[in-house]
Amino acid sequence: MAEVGSIQVSTSHYPARGGAAQAAPANEATATATAALKGQLHDHFTPSIESVAILQKLQQRDQEVRSHEQAHIAAGGGNIQGAASYTYQKGPDGQLYAVGGEVNISTSAVSGDPQATMEKAATILRAALAPSSPSSQDMSVAASATRMIASARVELSQLHTEPGQAQLFNQQRGAERGISAYTGTNTGQAGITEEAVSLFV
Repeated sequence: MAEVGSIQVSTSHYPARGGAAQAAPANEATATATAALKGQLHDHFTPSIESVAILQKLQQRDQEVRSHEQAHIAAGGGNIQGAASYTYQKGPDGQLYAVGGEVNISTSAVSGDPQATMEKAATILRAALAPSSPSSQDMSVAASATRMIASARVELSQLHTEPGQAQLFNQQRGAERGISAYTGTNTGQAGITEEAVSLFV
């Protein structure tokens, strides 16, 4: 897992506090943001133009990060392990904003069932590519899922071209389904070494 980054906002191009009088907001959007920020902060603090700019970038980043991770979760279904986790940065208003996030997704093959493995890998692939701008880690997971599909397809093809193997496979899966129905357990998942990777922005 790569380290989750943090948004770094440069303020060097803004006038320093205590120096020359600051220029009025350049446009109506900045003026509106300034007024909103004043309402959020303590009365004794007057936000500068640089504070408003930082807050706007943090708010935008927070929305992007949360949307990115929710896209993974929505597409990953039952393969997603737990809730998304976030890293935060405190803004000039004292609030915490998400600047990085990740979700874990199971990437283990379904033991003895190449068809189910293909279906699971396809879901992993969709989850990895679900955000509008997949990260480099997302693309790596997508590539792994593609290889997983190819490997399972080869295994499935071998079963279909070897009648004896196909019959044995079908008998095994039928027995497992019967045991599952009787005991209420999923024997198709037995013996799996669970693997998971992280999808993050």
